[in-house]
Amino acid sequence: MAITNPGITENCSAVLTWTLTGATTGSGTGFILPSQSFNIGKTRVHYTLTDASANTDTCSFQVWIKDLVQPKFTVTCVASAITQTADPDRCDANVAVPQPFSISNPCNEAFTVVNSYTASTANANGIYPVGPTTVTWTITDASGNVTTCPQTVTVTDDQDPVIACQSNIEEQVAANNCSKAGVAITNPGITENCSAVLT
Repeated sequence: MAITNPGITENCSAVLTWTLTGATTGSGTGFILPSQSFNIGKTRVHYTLTDASANTDTCSFQVWIKDLVQPKFTVTCVASAITQTADPDRCDANVAVPQPFSISNPCNEAFTVVNSYTASTANANGIYPVGPTTVTWTITDASGNVTTCPQTVTVTDDQDPVIACQSNIEEQVAANNCSKAGVAITNPGITENCSAVLT
């Protein structure tokens, strides 16, 4: 890894120190040696120059080591559609959703995982409505490579609706009439965990 030494202007003696933060950590005095090894990912190099009167100046830059050759970080999407029955008396279900991918990471590269359903977190467990829901997983490694894996979570409504009608009605028409108005009919009782149509 070729790193150019910083340019130094100082009228008296001065001490140069450096620190590494991020994917690679470390510190030292003087210039960074050409033999310095950097891990995959982003490392911030910070130089500080201090003279005998405690006057200082600093500069910094980033070293980004990308994993683009074998062996490299790889993601394999696995088919993992999930189907679950709605919770009793509800029109949704509390579903545990496993991540639908496997990762090969021979260099222990840093990476992030988010999903589209639970506010861009790595955990997609939650309450899902009846019907199919597509969850998109996004895996981004420290080299900037992005892989997406789609997953379908389907919640089914297997609970029958219940309707209860009133008892039979028997009433008599008045003399010389063929019909009767004002018959008291009670609406049926309905129990349904999701929407239902009454016909």
